[in-house]
Amino acid sequence: MKKLDTKSEIDFLNELHSDPKLEKTYALLRESFNVLQTRSQMLIGLVTICLTITGFSGIKIAESGLAAKISIFLGVFSTLITALLLISGPLNLQWLSQYRADTLEETLQELIRRRDQRTKTYHYASICLIIGLGGYTMSLAFYLLLGK
Repeated sequence: MKKLDTKSEIDFLNELHSDPKLEKTYALLRESFNVLQTRSQMLIGLVTICLTITGFSGIKIAESGLAAKISIFLGVFSTLITALLLISGPLNLQWLSQYRADTLEETLQELIRRRDQRTKTYHYASICLIIGLGGYTMSLAFYLLLGK
């Protein structure tokens, strides 16, 4: 797909909106990207909370023992990987109308491929966040059980 200049993008949008069936298909794709964006922002919010809590209490938790240190490291590492995946994937800003293939059909296929790739990255980020939250939870459990 090639990146469009402003005039070409306007022409592309006019072409899309001239056909009601195509317009509905495009709107459906646009909405699926919006859902990915919203859910990814929610995960970034959780990442931010995790990292903020670590900043306040992470050192104290880590001081409670080796198991707590390993667990909190796992939590921080997985949480940072989550942020990296989200920022480079679903939250990577690219306007749908800015790119076009040779035909509208190819353009829609490419947009679906991009959506699917971003969805896959979102799922990987979710798994990393779950691992990270597990690490944080384990570190807190070790702190409560073994804390000094």
